[in-house]
Amino acid sequence: MKEVINMKKSKKIITRHKNLKGVIKWEVVGQADWNQKLNLMFASGDYTDMILRGDVDCDEYGANKGILISLNDYFETYMPNYSALLKYDNITEAMPSTDGKIYYTGYMMGAGAISSGHYFINRTWLDALDLDVPTTIDELTDVFRAFKTKDPNGNGENDEIPYESMMLQTVRGLNYCFSFWGIPENTLFVFVDDNNKVQFTPYQKGYRECIEWLNTLYREGLIDPECISQDNTVYTAKLNTEKCGFFTNWRLTKNGYEVLEDDFECMLPVSAEGYTPVMPRVLELGGFGAALTSTNKHIKESLRWLDAQYETETMFRERFGVLDEHFKLNADGKYEVIVTPENLKQLVPSNEGQFFAPPTWYRNHYVFASHHEEKAKYCDWYEPYLEKTSYNYLTSLSKMTTDEKDTLTKVQTELSKFIEEKLTAFITHGVTDDQWNNFIKTLGDLKAEEYVNLYQNALNKYLGI
Repeated sequence: MKEVINMKKSKKIITRHKNLKGVIKWEVVGQADWNQKLNLMFASGDYTDMILRGDVDCDEYGANKGILISLNDYFETYMPNYSALLKYDNITEAMPSTDGKIYYTGYMMGAGAISSGHYFINRTWLDALDLDVPTTIDELTDVFRAFKTKDPNGNGENDEIPYESMMLQTVRGLNYCFSFWGIPENTLFVFVDDNNKVQFTPYQKGYRECIEWLNTLYREGLIDPECISQDNTVYTAKLNTEKCGFFTNWRLTKNGYEVLEDDFECMLPVSAEGYTPVMPRVLELGGFGAALTSTNKHIKESLRWLDAQYETETMFRERFGVLDEHFKLNADGKYEVIVTPENLKQLVPSNEGQFFAPPTWYRNHYVFASHHEEKAKYCDWYEPYLEKTSYNYLTSLSKMTTDEKDTLTKVQTELSKFIEEKLTAFITHGVTDDQWNNFIKTLGDLKAEEYVNLYQNALNKYLGI
């Protein structure tokens, strides 16, 4: 077999697979050099037989240029292990390219995470002030005021931060506040409504009301004033001071601030008057595992070799180390970790092999760690409040031409910059009618409608409308 290109922080090696005749020549490419190396290879016309891991634009090099081959017709016959995994959780919905064909095998460890951020409130402070967990926006505001003025940490100082946050961020950002007004805001500023129509979030009823509420928090000192500019490192450091009352995060444990575990608890989203909370839904999507190029003369052998890596025990060995030493098969027929050695990458030198575990399959075959179970519990609890159709469909399943993608990127860059600037100004200084009207007008000038239409057309193609 000819050269196989694989992303890894190592030098080129040559090895032999025991189930294949002949030598496999590996070219292992560091992450920093991956894109350049891949583009040079595609431009040269001298392709490796197989590409493993990394990141490859399968629309461009598969559907458009034919450098990668479609694998649809090969899965059932030559990849029985992998084909069985594809039947779980509608995973294949996320994989087709613009022509409806699949050009790669997937890589994923599905934890069943359908929501990114969750709301956490300081239960210790609530108990100290004899307060209930808030359920409405007015109750939440009153809790913040009590956190600010009644010294819930009992140190005699006015040092509490009622609400800690960041600006716009997929897990920890202020964008989660818009959910209280029924707007599943995200960093794309678009969502899909229940009628499969793409909507622009700043145009939604309640958007300005949320901004005005955030301005109230800012003026009264109920939110960290540095939230509009601080990064994740500063955010985490402040949570570790144990002076915070409320924040949004992926989960509570295993996040670098275990000091909060005894004080905080997850709470449901509150509702603004006249609105029902709606939060962004997340899709767990498979990443790029492997692809074959058009010059590969050993397609069947290549796919059988890949499929061997998708055998259940083989995947777990690759991921966790030595069976019965680092992981085991328990009495319930599930694999569970015994101990994760510090030198796992030396014990399993590839650690970049194929691993594909859709959420349902993974839970049936693997005992999740406690923090994964914690996340799954939160997601199950939040399910009734999540949007029906995930906004991830707009990027992962969109069927756009290269020109459309380029246009989308340019428009999105301008819109994102402008929206973040104006949100920062509105939160810190407030917003008048004239300012708001100018904000809406400028969004139109920056092609917000074209931006929405690009996503809508792509979604319509996917839905066959």
